Amino acid sequence: MEFRQHGILPGSIEERRFSHYLLSRLKDHVDWAKTINFPVYSWRGECTLEISGETYNCAALPYSPPVEVEVNSMSIKLLNSLADIHKLVNDSIVVVKYPESYTELRWLHYVLSSRGIKLVVFYTNGDYVKADTVLGTPGFTFNPSTPPSTPAICVSSGIARLITGRSVRVRVESSLSSSEASIIIAGINGRGEGEVHVVGYHDVLIGKYTNTSSSILCKLARYLKKSSLQGNIVLVSYSARELGDKQFTEYHYTWGLRYLLKLLESRGELSRVHSALALGPLHSTRRIRVVTHPVLKNIPVLEKTTSLFELSVDHNHALLESHVYVSNGIPAITLTTLPYSWWCHNSTLNCTQTDLGEDALSLIARLASSLVEYDYSVSTRELDNYVVSTVGESTLEARSTAFRIKSLTRILNTHDYVREATRLGYGIFYSMCSDPFSVTFSADLLVEISEKSLSTLRSVLEKCAGEVVVGNSEWYLTARISKGFSSEIFLKSYIEKIVKKRNSLIDSSVIRYLCEKALRGSYHGVEEHRNR
Repeated sequence: MEFRQHGILPGSIEERRFSHYLLSRLKDHVDWAKTINFPVYSWRGECTLEISGETYNCAALPYSPPVEVEVNSMSIKLLNSLADIHKLVNDSIVVVKYPESYTELRWLHYVLSSRGIKLVVFYTNGDYVKADTVLGTPGFTFNPSTPPSTPAICVSSGIARLITGRSVRVRVESSLSSSEASIIIAGINGRGEGEVHVVGYHDVLIGKYTNTSSSILCKLARYLKKSSLQGNIVLVSYSARELGDKQFTEYHYTWGLRYLLKLLESRGELSRVHSALALGPLHSTRRIRVVTHPVLKNIPVLEKTTSLFELSVDHNHALLESHVYVSNGIPAITLTTLPYSWWCHNSTLNCTQTDLGEDALSLIARLASSLVEYDYSVSTRELDNYVVSTVGESTLEARSTAFRIKSLTRILNTHDYVREATRLGYGIFYSMCSDPFSVTFSADLLVEISEKSLSTLRSVLEKCAGEVVVGNSEWYLTARISKGFSSEIFLKSYIEKIVKKRNSLIDSSVIRYLCEKALRGSYHGVEEHRNR
């Protein structure tokens, strides 16, 4: 298999070329366009294997450290079952099947690294390779992580069969340096001040520009330009989706988009953004996953397209572009073909996004146009019902937090209530266990104290016989389950910690809005507010 590990990596020459090309193409279909440069870590990696005098290509997983090692057949361990992880010994090379999700990959690599493995060789189920980012820590917080200490590579299934039982020389060359990448924003003017963001990404770890969602932005712009828009649409193409986070956070996804929204907030422009439609990884399939906010789930366009596509709707924004927006209080939707196209993403499989077809482009354009006109303030009941149903019958403390969020309607208008409840309510929850191997990861409204999450956590704590990780976007706990461990005491402490922080945020928001209201009243000479 001939393969060179090149993609459109953040801060690379290829990324600069494609961003210039995309900008020049977009200018023909929009009213204005510009580029924003931002800092990234630029990573490069090459991988080769030498088996019985023959050289084979492989893929180094991003952030893997450089290594050159020669091992005999006795040191190579084929891990057929994850239940046998505890049998592995230090300084061995482990050959294991590539996991079926990113969170499983991160957790498996961390567990193997903690056992002193010299090199992890992942293999796919066909004649292709895949490479997703690995880090040195297991959590998904917005705190700094570290590069992995254990190198990880990926080979095809055929190469994996050659490796087992033979002596192998492995060489991984990698480098990490500071650089700059680009964000492109382009506008199609409508009426009014509000705007809807339509977001794509233009970097890819393995592949070319047709493997990015931004590759369809020009066609999409042509569709939208022909529409009679009630509001403004801003097309966003960003880099550093999965690699390049300059802060090197554990939740390293969507660094470029996070940078953009923070920049807009500092300029006082984020309040203009009414909602967002994000294009996550999209590949050639009729199965499309729609990850939405509760107030946007009833948009008529989605209900009318079930005959053209197999749509599945859920609210788990984890590792998707929409998570950046909802975390900032902006209702958002992501369209993606993940997890259905997991093996196409960041791999050498021939899966492109240019084959989506006119039906898919029409769906995206009509959905963007509908968002411009959609008044989500009329859907506050859907938001309230979702918050209450999510918490369910979990605990009294969790239910009180849900009703505390609903109480914001007493001091806010419906539009501000939706945005503030979104900003305060969205969070991340994950639990992982090494034995039996399991991973749960969600990003949703009050997900940390939802009935489903607490039930999952209770089950993990009761069944896990190895290392366990439980956390959110701010912190995580690691522990080894041993005799005498009380899951109920752990759960009680966990709920108290989450509820206390969430209630504190809600109370601070209430105080801030009351103070702002009093100040506005004092400016107009209202005696009641002046006395406050």
